Amino acid sequence: MMSAQSNIPQWEDFVKADLLTSGLISGVSLITDQGVPVYSHGDLSHLQKNDLQQFSTVFKSASQEKEDALLLKGFTVTWRDGTQTHMKIYEKTHCSIYATGPGNCDGLTVSNLPYGILICTFHHPVQQGQAIQLVECFSNKLRA
Repeated sequence: MMSAQSNIPQWEDFVKADLLTSGLISGVSLITDQGVPVYSHGDLSHLQKNDLQQFSTVFKSASQEKEDALLLKGFTVTWRDGTQTHMKIYEKTHCSIYATGPGNCDGLTVSNLPYGILICTFHHPVQQGQAIQLVECFSNKLRA
């Protein structure tokens, strides 16, 4: 007899099927609201606590001033090879942030979820719109 849990997809299978098989997304990290890593893959599989902390408070701005400062500051992503890229935020909604690196060669999405934050990266030649649409569709499944 099969248990009810055997029909529930494992997180890694879900990520691979809905995010990674497209070839659009190069890195995935899921963190708690406190910045504790839960899952990571690809370009974001090595992030340290310091790297993750910059994402844990982005949807908790207490004032417009703090939110404006965040938007100006952007994010710094440390890649697997140790190089860093500054990501400039170009759009923020109540549940998502979109950022891009120099020359639009690298992209970053940060999605606010009910119990955590999903961070995804993508690289040229992936179009920002394609990657964002994929991540938003995935995030909406997690918010449902």
